[in-house]
Amino acid sequence: MLVLSKKICCVVAVSMSVLVSAHAQQSATLPAAKPTATVTVTSDDVELRRPEIADAANKIAKTDANKVTKTVRTFAVKSDTWLVPQDLVVQSIQNNKEFSGLDLVLVNDWQLAQVRVEVGYIDWTFDYTYKAIDQKRDVLIASGKVTAFNGYLAAPAIADAVIEKMKKDREAQKQPPVEKKPD
Repeated sequence: MLVLSKKICCVVAVSMSVLVSAHAQQSATLPAAKPTATVTVTSDDVELRRPEIADAANKIAKTDANKVTKTVRTFAVKSDTWLVPQDLVVQSIQNNKEFSGLDLVLVNDWQLAQVRVEVGYIDWTFDYTYKAIDQKRDVLIASGKVTAFNGYLAAPAIADAVIEKMKKDREAQKQPPVEKKPD
C-alpha cells in the first residue's frame, strides 16, 4: 500500500509541474492587440466595424455570386483530405460531359486560378464537402455536401455538383430574361 501511494504522489507531482510550467508559458506570451472597432454606416447601409477593411467589405457586399460565376474562366482544385485525391476530382471534372461546353480551364497553380474548389471530409461519416471560392473577391460561389461510400465515389458527384452550378449560372447569362406582355 505504501509503494502504491508513493507512485501516486510521484505521478501527481510530475503532473502538477507540467501543468504549472505550461500555464507559465501561456501567460508569458500575450496575445496581439486587436484592432480598434468602430461602427460606421455608409450610404448603402453597410455596417463596418473595422475601418482598415472597409473597402474590401463594401466590394464583397456589392458582389453578386451569380455574376462572378458567369465571368470565371480558370479554376484549381485542392483536396484537404487523403480520402479524395486531388487528381481524381480533376479527372472527374474533365470527364464531365458538360465541362467542354462551359469554356473553363483547370490549372494546377493556385495563383493563376480565379476560383479555388476545396474538397473536405467530415470525420466518422460518409459526407464529403466542397466549396468554390472566388480568389479575387473571396466570395463563396458554390458549396455543398455529397454522401458517398468512399472518396473515389464522391469525386464524380462533387465534380457534377460544381459543374452543374457553373452551367446553371452561365446559361442564365446567355438567355435574356423573358418579358411578359400585358394582357
